[in-house]
Amino acid sequence: MYRLSRWCKFFEKGNVVAVFHSLTFDLLFLDGDVGGKLKDLSNSVLSELSFCEIIGDDIFDLLKDNSLIVSDVENDLDKLFSLRNEMKKEVKLNMLYLLLTDGCNLKCRYCFEDTPETSGVFIPKKMSLDCVKQSIDYFARLLKKHGSAGGQKIIHLYGGEPMLNPEAVKIAISHSQKLKSKGQLPKDCEVAIVTNGTLVDDEFAKLFAENGVTVGLSLDGPRRINNAYRIPQNGTTDVFAKVEGCYNLLKKHGVKIGFSSTLSPEVVDNFEEVLNFFVNEIGIQDGICFNILHYNPRINVGERYFQETAKSLIRAFKLFREKSIYEERMMRKAKAFAFKKPIFCDCGVNGGQIVIAPDGKVGVCQDFVKPRKYFGDELTQNPDYDPFESGLYDGWKNRSPFFMEQCYDCEAIALCGGGCPASIELRTGSRWDIDDRVCPHSKQSLEWLIWDTYDNINT
Repeated sequence: MYRLSRWCKFFEKGNVVAVFHSLTFDLLFLDGDVGGKLKDLSNSVLSELSFCEIIGDDIFDLLKDNSLIVSDVENDLDKLFSLRNEMKKEVKLNMLYLLLTDGCNLKCRYCFEDTPETSGVFIPKKMSLDCVKQSIDYFARLLKKHGSAGGQKIIHLYGGEPMLNPEAVKIAISHSQKLKSKGQLPKDCEVAIVTNGTLVDDEFAKLFAENGVTVGLSLDGPRRINNAYRIPQNGTTDVFAKVEGCYNLLKKHGVKIGFSSTLSPEVVDNFEEVLNFFVNEIGIQDGICFNILHYNPRINVGERYFQETAKSLIRAFKLFREKSIYEERMMRKAKAFAFKKPIFCDCGVNGGQIVIAPDGKVGVCQDFVKPRKYFGDELTQNPDYDPFESGLYDGWKNRSPFFMEQCYDCEAIALCGGGCPASIELRTGSRWDIDDRVCPHSKQSLEWLIWDTYDNINT
């Protein structure tokens, strides 16, 4: 006896029905009449003969070969458990977030680092130069113990605004190069800096170029849209002009540049103008990543924002694909879909990253740096501290849709990654709640990828 798999999902468009396995990405397109008959059998248990009489022998065999039809005694959860085990084997340390300071010279209205509550008056700190070197040494040691044999390793110079600690930036770059030359870090270990661009001068642009440092440059769009949310602490600086100047310097020296653009309500409401700006005015050199707003009690957005954001990401992807421009957020899903490779987690909090605060404390997530929540020992006091063996990651390592029962029946479970556990914890108090900011993006992207596949097959 046979039945449809729990993971069998249906999508309809015109006279075509797409039948999709939500865990394996297996996909079949059926004539609307046959697909409709199959969908009507969603709660039925039938013999092979009965199935074949309704949908035909060949279609039954195709569905069975792709595990869309299964034996009625088969446990649908076995495939889920297999993916859980795969996730545990695959998730290895590959990223260091080195927080050179937790202060910033901007006060962006949507900044998520100000969302966690802090006790008392917050006083920004800068990482000492000794701590910078000690942190990179520490990452190199942990990679040997907890890193994967292959795969890209990355050191992110992060903040706050890391350029507020310029000597630490220089030391981080030079010490990383030193460890690579000695074989203590992989030779292809990437050093990247995420900056608002207001403090980068010609000296640093040249330094980045000479050392192959990738720059993630924050820019939301043309001046009017960018400056609506990206505001200076002193209230007078034209942030857009500073970033534009930084971008021109980086381009002059041949630095690899990726834009980081936050999808503020102004960006979403004026998305065609924003796309035109990036493509035809300033120009995208090495890629861009559009970021969905994190939870912030000061920014009140509703369901419409998240639905429109999802549409905007697809619209950008379609345009960028024609122009060979890389957009990270949508491309992550397109790759997962094309290569049938599930996205286990949207970030590295399940063991793929360590975060080191300016005072040397080791943590799992940079969102909680200001209150130092979910941070363990300080390297200066305990250089042998192992966050993986200490239990620091115990509450995070399984935070994935594959461990969240409320996500099991979602068609996009394997394409999602679960969003940001920190963002949802700050909003509801539990990282195990669904981060419904990203649900529209995951679901709309999946459906678009399915029908884009169909169009490509039939053209």
